Amino acid sequence: MLDGETPSFSLEYPCNAPNEPRWFQLTVTPLSQDHPSGAVVMHMDVTERRAAAERIVYLNRVYATLSGINTLIVRVADRATLFGEACRISVEAGGFRMALIAIADQTTGKVALAASAGVDDALYIALKSYFISVDSPELRSTLLQRVVTHKKAVVVNDLEGNVEVVFRKQYVDSGVNSLAILPLIVAGNAVGTLVLYASERDFFRDEEMTLLTELAGDVSFAIDHIDKQERIDYLAYYDVLTGLANQRLFLERLAQYVRSAGTGAHQLAVYLMDIERFKNINDSLGQPAGDELLRQATRG
Repeated sequence: MLDGETPSFSLEYPCNAPNEPRWFQLTVTPLSQDHPSGAVVMHMDVTERRAAAERIVYLNRVYATLSGINTLIVRVADRATLFGEACRISVEAGGFRMALIAIADQTTGKVALAASAGVDDALYIALKSYFISVDSPELRSTLLQRVVTHKKAVVVNDLEGNVEVVFRKQYVDSGVNSLAILPLIVAGNAVGTLVLYASERDFFRDEEMTLLTELAGDVSFAIDHIDKQERIDYLAYYDVLTGLANQRLFLERLAQYVRSAGTGAHQLAVYLMDIERFKNINDSLGQPAGDELLRQATRG
């Protein structure tokens, strides 16, 4: 600058203060046009400005995840696709280091890994094996199970310093420094969790968690919608008691077989099985006994 090659220059640099790191902007300008041998050097604290810019970047990543998953929900038709694509979008569009969805068995309370993205093979196998092998009392002490039990999100913004995270070392070695575990709630029950892992420390603050809570709610809505649609589809074609094809599906399949027999010029046989004096069983032992007899007969 003093040689006249550039009118001025600036740069930002970190300063490791005792309590917290700070960022400064250094600017150098000529003392005056008439005195190019002199310069004005200024150091301005820009820590808050940089932090605000980082928050905007973080929020934009969460918005991208939210937008991508909402687009997915409109067209998804099954759980496996929903879970797999939600994790993929979180990593690819949201820039999260890893993402996984775990589903809780409503009968046993055990949690199983359903889908993941960004997780290497070794860690995936370790996670899956852990959920399968760990006894329920020990599993209840984990952060993930705590989210399922209490239906509240858990945030760890300094992963390396939190001893409650079971796979803390593996996560840190994979470049993860913070994580958020969000409950997936359907009809008042936590049916699973969405876990997002960020490379940055202190990523999950109030603004991000507000949006991510909305995201978990959208995924929960999709789970509920898929389950109800699958139930409707099942009831349309199958008998609830026996699990066999109902009259509608039976006639449709029979018509297909008849057409196939006609086209292929081969014979078709239909067998009818009846339970004699079935009404007497219902009348004497009650309908539950009759229902159980039907179930046993169809299993045979």
